[in-house]
Amino acid sequence: MERVIALIDMDAFFASIEQRDNPCLRGKPVLIAGSHAQKGIVSTCSYEARKFGIRSGMATIDARKRCPNGYYVSGNHAKYCYASSRIIEICYRFTPIVEPFSVDEMFLDISGSLKLFGSKKAIGDGIRSGIRSLLNLPSSVGIAPNKLLAKLASRFAKPDGTFVIEKEDVSGLLENLPVKDLFGVGPKTTEKLNLLGIHTAGELSRFPQHILEHKFGKGGVDLILKAKGIDNSRVDTVEDSDDPKSISNETTLYEPTDNRYHLKKILLALVHKVSFRMRKHGAKARTIRLRIRNENFETHQYHHTVGREIFFDTELYEEIIHLFDSVRFEPHKVRLIGVGVTKLTYEKHPDQLEIFPRYDVKKQLTAETIDNLKKRFGTEIINIGDSRTGDSFSFRKNNDRALSFGMKNYVKEQKGDKK
Repeated sequence: MERVIALIDMDAFFASIEQRDNPCLRGKPVLIAGSHAQKGIVSTCSYEARKFGIRSGMATIDARKRCPNGYYVSGNHAKYCYASSRIIEICYRFTPIVEPFSVDEMFLDISGSLKLFGSKKAIGDGIRSGIRSLLNLPSSVGIAPNKLLAKLASRFAKPDGTFVIEKEDVSGLLENLPVKDLFGVGPKTTEKLNLLGIHTAGELSRFPQHILEHKFGKGGVDLILKAKGIDNSRVDTVEDSDDPKSISNETTLYEPTDNRYHLKKILLALVHKVSFRMRKHGAKARTIRLRIRNENFETHQYHHTVGREIFFDTELYEEIIHLFDSVRFEPHKVRLIGVGVTKLTYEKHPDQLEIFPRYDVKKQLTAETIDNLKKRFGTEIINIGDSRTGDSFSFRKNNDRALSFGMKNYVKEQKGDKK
């Protein structure tokens, strides 16, 4: 049976919902940018705003310079999540194999639905029609032999269209495609590929593999597979994906800083969130990830694989600080910082002491006690401190002491506890 994957990508999702609900915003440049006028960031914007060069992740203060007459909306996450859940309901009309990839993107395996609905384009148009009818929102659907190509097809479908990539058209389509348009190839990787003289997917597919492996490690092989349009990953249903493949939390600072003591305190707070969620799922991790975005909006990812499985706050903090100390981000200041874990293993019965039989009993008891307190009184009720980073409760300029947990005036959470 032919494998056929569809990707639904909502068009300017948050902004489209605000324009739908407020007729005065229709046809106007709308930016979902939080409530802080100067120090927030743009999470998304309407197509009218994109004409001014606005993009997701741009600082609100910069967006206001480019689009002073735009309509800046703080947003309503609950409303967006509700719309997302209704879109998933529509997906189930066409196939039971649905993977919510993000709040505004869903992968569908429609391989077994073609005979029922007639054709690939009929399914894509049917999905878009259902979303338009139920929610009055525009969407784009890309359909292709795999998830990688479906993502690419959804870009070609925008805005408000359906685009189908047939198997026999893949080679011709990828030959002159810029490498930056390949799913999962970011600006830094694109820059490195360009320095090697690689500008298109066709050039990348023919480049010597051993050189790419030398430059990118195992990722070099993945790049060649992407360039050839090869992707064997399956569409994971909600039931299949109860255990997340990674867990992370990140935060955007109100003011960029290069104060490492300050940043270590923020990392400690993020570690508490990640560790709590790991234990909630009964997960243990082997790979630790650090994400840093500087004031120029350049994002860098760092990772380290440890020789043991970890789940406890102090263990994770030791590893993330070891990674952080090896990073040199100066002369730029840090605007966003995040902690993540991957290569997760799971136990069958989370939240019970017996899921950690290989660990020190005191550590197990401490983890269980802390988690029980957080579940009953909230996640901020108790955390493990670190005397090395100082315990001052206010951040003062030209002071080496770090901002402790009373840092809400300086730190704004941009990403909640989600998978």
